[in-house]
Amino acid sequence: MLGYTRLNTLLRYQTRNYRLKRTTPASHIFRSNQVNDNAIINKQTNTNFKPEEISKLNFKGLGLEHLNTSSLKDGFESALVLDYLNFTKSPYNRSSKNLNKLKKHLQDTTDEKKKFNLLFDFLLEESNIEINQHQKLGIEGSQLERLDNQKMIIENEKEDPTAIFQELIMSKEKEDPNLKSFANFKFVLYLLDKLEQNFQKTTFQDIPITIPQLVNAFETAKLLPIDTLRSKGIYLTGNLLYASNKVRLDPVNESFYINALVNYGKFKKAYSLFASYKDKCSERWWYELGLMLFLTSNSLKKFDRLLVEFDSKFNESTYLSPKVLVFGIKKKVYIHDTKSTVFLTNRFINMINEFGYKGLRDKDDLNSKKSRFFRSEDQAYEFLNEKQLLSIYDIVKVLSYLTYKQNIPIAYKILNALITSNKVDNINLKYLIKSTRMNLLASPSEFVEELRRAYKRDANCKTDSFAKFQILLKETQKELNINNNFPELLYEDFKSLVKHPALNQLIFEFVTETEKNDHLSQSKQLYELIKYLLSNNEYNKAILLLKKMELKYSEYRQSNMSTTNDNNNDKFLNAHHYALLLEYFYLKCRKGDKAKVEKYSAKISEIIDNLEKNEIPINCTFLAKLLKFYTDNRDFNNCFQIINQSLAAKLEKMNETHRFSTFYERRVITKNLYIEICKAYLRYYRVLIAHKEYAAPKSNIFSWNSMVLKLKSQTFIHPQFSHRQLFSIMTEGDTLLFDQILYKLFIRLFIIAGDWPGLIGAIYYISEKYGLKLTMDSKEYILKGLETVYIEKLSGYKTGDSGILNNERVTQATIKVRQMIKSDKLLWRPKQQSFSNDSIIEEILCCMKFIDNDIESWRKNLELTFQEFSIEETNITKLIKRVNS
Repeated sequence: MLGYTRLNTLLRYQTRNYRLKRTTPASHIFRSNQVNDNAIINKQTNTNFKPEEISKLNFKGLGLEHLNTSSLKDGFESALVLDYLNFTKSPYNRSSKNLNKLKKHLQDTTDEKKKFNLLFDFLLEESNIEINQHQKLGIEGSQLERLDNQKMIIENEKEDPTAIFQELIMSKEKEDPNLKSFANFKFVLYLLDKLEQNFQKTTFQDIPITIPQLVNAFETAKLLPIDTLRSKGIYLTGNLLYASNKVRLDPVNESFYINALVNYGKFKKAYSLFASYKDKCSERWWYELGLMLFLTSNSLKKFDRLLVEFDSKFNESTYLSPKVLVFGIKKKVYIHDTKSTVFLTNRFINMINEFGYKGLRDKDDLNSKKSRFFRSEDQAYEFLNEKQLLSIYDIVKVLSYLTYKQNIPIAYKILNALITSNKVDNINLKYLIKSTRMNLLASPSEFVEELRRAYKRDANCKTDSFAKFQILLKETQKELNINNNFPELLYEDFKSLVKHPALNQLIFEFVTETEKNDHLSQSKQLYELIKYLLSNNEYNKAILLLKKMELKYSEYRQSNMSTTNDNNNDKFLNAHHYALLLEYFYLKCRKGDKAKVEKYSAKISEIIDNLEKNEIPINCTFLAKLLKFYTDNRDFNNCFQIINQSLAAKLEKMNETHRFSTFYERRVITKNLYIEICKAYLRYYRVLIAHKEYAAPKSNIFSWNSMVLKLKSQTFIHPQFSHRQLFSIMTEGDTLLFDQILYKLFIRLFIIAGDWPGLIGAIYYISEKYGLKLTMDSKEYILKGLETVYIEKLSGYKTGDSGILNNERVTQATIKVRQMIKSDKLLWRPKQQSFSNDSIIEEILCCMKFIDNDIESWRKNLELTFQEFSIEETNITKLIKRVNS
C-alpha cells in the first residue's frame, strides 16, 4: 500500500490591482477629515460595550505574540500593553506625547468602552505617523530609524524592568525583520477582526466602536503600502460599516471595498454592490471595475454581456482598460474560446495602432506614485476615467498567453502590428526578442519571411520594417554569442520554439554566457535533462543522474542546515523531477508491458521511499502522475487512498478558521490533479459500478467478467466523496475555471453514475457560471447514454440474469429503440432544435420520466440538485411542462 503524506503545496496568489499602480498605494480620493463626514456617513450610532469581550483577546500572531490574554483582563492600562505600545511607537516627540496622553486618559477613565475608543484612536494616529514615515524614508529607512531609537531606549533604561521586554521583542525582530512594520495597524486589524467575530454573535450597537472611527480606519488602510495589510484593513472596516445598516460608501470608496471582497473570494457580495451602483455611477471606470470583477470570479458570460453594454454605453469599439483587456485575453485563451480570443486580440491590435504603446523609455508620471487627494467627486472620476496606454510588458504577456496555447496566427498579427508601428524603436524590439526567446531561432531570415507572408494577407500592408527587425534579431543573437554556443540546440521555426517554454529557458542558459547558474536554473536544467533521457529510453542514466543529485542535495542540506529554508531546497531538487519517472512508467505500461506492472509498482515504492528519506515534499504534480499510473492499471486501492486523503485535506482547509486566505492559498489541489481524480472516478464507476454482464458478445467477454469479479474482491478502499461532492469542491470550494476538458469529464462521470438530475444541474451551472456550451461530441455522447438507458429499460435487465437470456433481450431492445429513434419517436428534439442545450435537457427529462413516471418524485430530485449546486434561475419549469404536455 502506498505510503502517502498529506498535501502541503500551496500556490501564492498575487493581489490584483484594478487601476493605476503606484509605489505607495494611496487613496485616490480626498481624506475623510477634509470633507464633511455626512458625505460618507448617514448616521452615527451609539454603542454599548461589554467589558468581558476584551478579556478574550489573543495577541498570538500579527507580531503581538508577546501579549497574551491575561494582559488585558485588568483593562487597557495593563503595564504589558503599555510597554508594547511604548516600544512600537514612532521615534518622534509627537508619538511620545500621544502615548503619555493615552496613559493619563486611561487612568482617569473607568468606562471600558471609552478606554477602547481611546486606544483605537491612538493606534490609528500612530499608524498614520508610520505611513508618513514610510513615504519619506521607505520601509528600510523607517525600520533603521526605529531600531536606532529602540537601542537608545534599552541603553538608557538598563535598570528598567521593561528593558527585558524590549530586548525580547528585538531578538524576535532579528528573526523576522518585518515583524514590527506597521505594528500599530496590525494591532488595529487584530481588534477589528475580534469585533467582527463578536458582531456575528450580537448586534452592531453592542460592539465598542463608533462609525467615525471605522471611517478613519478605512481611510488609513487605503494608504498602507503593503497589499495584504491594506486589503485586510479595507475588508474588515467595510464589513463593519455595512453591517451597521446605516452607512453607504460613495462609489470611489466602495470600489476599494469591492476589490477587497474579491480578494477574499466574496464574489456574491461584490456583485451586489457593483450592480446597485451601476445605474447611479454611469462612469467608464466603474464598468471596468465590474469587468475585472467578472473576470476574477471566472464569470465569463457576465463579462461578455457587460462588455457589450460597455461598448454601447460609451460608444467604444477600440479602447478598453489595458488591465481588463490583457486579463480578458488570458481567460479566453485559457478556455479555448477562439471567437472571443480573436475579438479581444483584434481590439488589442487596434489599440496599439490607434493609441500606440508605452515603451521601456516612457516613464510613469512621478505624480502618479504619490498620494492623490481630490476636492470633488467629479475630479476623482476624471482621474479614474483617464485612458491608459498598453505597455511593452502587456504585449509580451499577451504573446506568452497566445503561444502557450499554440494560437500562432493571432500571435503573428500582434507581432506584425508592433513591428510596423510608427512608435517602434530598437530598444523595445530587442526587449521583445529577448522576452519571447526569438533569439533562439536557428534561421532569423526564414522566421521574418514567415511573418512577412502572414502580414501580406492584410489589405494595408507595408513591409519596410521587416528588414530592420531581421537585422535586430541577428544583432541580438550576436550580442549573446548564441550561434557560437551549441547551435544544434536552436529551433528550426517559431512553432517549435513556443511548444516548450521551460525548455527555451534551459537552452538559453546553456547557449549564453551571461546567465547565473543558481539553484533554480540548475533544477530546471536537471528536469529537462531527465526528460530528454527518458524520452530516449535512457532510464538507467536518468536514475544514475538522480542518485548523484540526491547525494549532492543531501550534502547541500547538511552544510546549509541553519541558513537554508525549505523553499531553497525545493528549487534544488523536488518532486517534479521524480514525476518524470512516473510518466515514464505509465507510458511503458501503456505500450504493452502490462506484465511489468508489478515491477514498476515496486520501483514507485522505491521512489516514494527516496522522497521520504531525503525529506523532499510530495507535490500535486507528483500525485497527478501517480494517480495516472494507478488508474490506468486499475489499482483502485492506491487510487482512492490518495484521492480520499487529498479531498479530506481540501475540506479541512476550507473549514479552517483562517478567513483571510487568498485565492491560491485556499487551493491545495491543482487543476491537473483534479483532472486525474476525475479520470480515476470515471474508471472506478465504469469498471466496478456500471459494469453490465449483458454486454454485447465479444471474444473476451467471459475473461472480462472474471477480471471484474476478481477486481471487486481485491478492492477494499472506495471513494469517500461522491461525484457530486467532487463537483461542488471544484466549482465552489476552489472556484476552478472549467474548460471543455473538465466539462466533458464530468458529463461522462454523471452519465456513468446514472445521475441524470446531476447532469442537468451541471449543464445549467457550467453554462451560467462560465458561459461554456455543450460541444457537438458531448451532445452526441449524452444522446448515446440516453439510448443505452432506453435499451436497458426495455430489455428488463436485472443483475443476476443469465448472460444468454440478457443478450437476447438486449439485442431485441436495441433493434426496437433504434427503430424508434430513426422514426423520430425517441431522441428527436435535438434534430429539430439544432442540438441546443434545452433540447438535450428535454430529452434527459423525457428519459427520467420514462424511468420513473412519478413526476413529483423526479421534480423534487431536480429541486434538491439545484439547491446542492447553488443554481438559482433556470427555465427548467418550462421544460418540465413541455415534457409533460
